[in-house]
Amino acid sequence: MEVSEFDEQSQRLLQYAIACFLSISPYDVRITSIEETNSIKVAIELPSQIAEKLLDAYKEDDPELLQFLASFQILDLRSAVKMGTLKGSCICAVCGKRKHRGKACSKGHFICSDCAYSRQHCPLCGHSIH
Repeated sequence: MEVSEFDEQSQRLLQYAIACFLSISPYDVRITSIEETNSIKVAIELPSQIAEKLLDAYKEDDPELLQFLASFQILDLRSAVKMGTLKGSCICAVCGKRKHRGKACSKGHFICSDCAYSRQHCPLCGHSIH
C-alpha cells in the first residue's frame, strides 16, 4: 500500500478499530503522522496508560486485536516518546481538550478536572470515576 491509498477513510478505520479494541473514544486515538518508507509508517497518539494495553496485546499476539486490525498489514507496533510533548497530559473524553489534571474511570477513560468536577460517573461507559 502506498501513502496515497491510505486515505481519510482508511485512517478513520484504523482510528476506530484501535479505539474499539481499547474501549475508548475514537477521539483519544489521534493520528499524528503518516510517512512512506518501505511501507507506510503511521504514528498515533494515545493516553499513556491505554498505550501500554495496546502494546501488551500486540506483543502477546492477542487474537481480538488481530481481528480488529485484520484490514491492515501491521508489521510492527512500538512505543515512541517524543521529546517536547506535554508529560502527563491526556485528552479529556468529555471536552476533547488536552489537560494535565483529571480523573479516570476503571476502563481508563480520562476526564479532565474541569469536566470531572460535577460528575461521579464516566459519560462514555458509566463506571465511577476516581
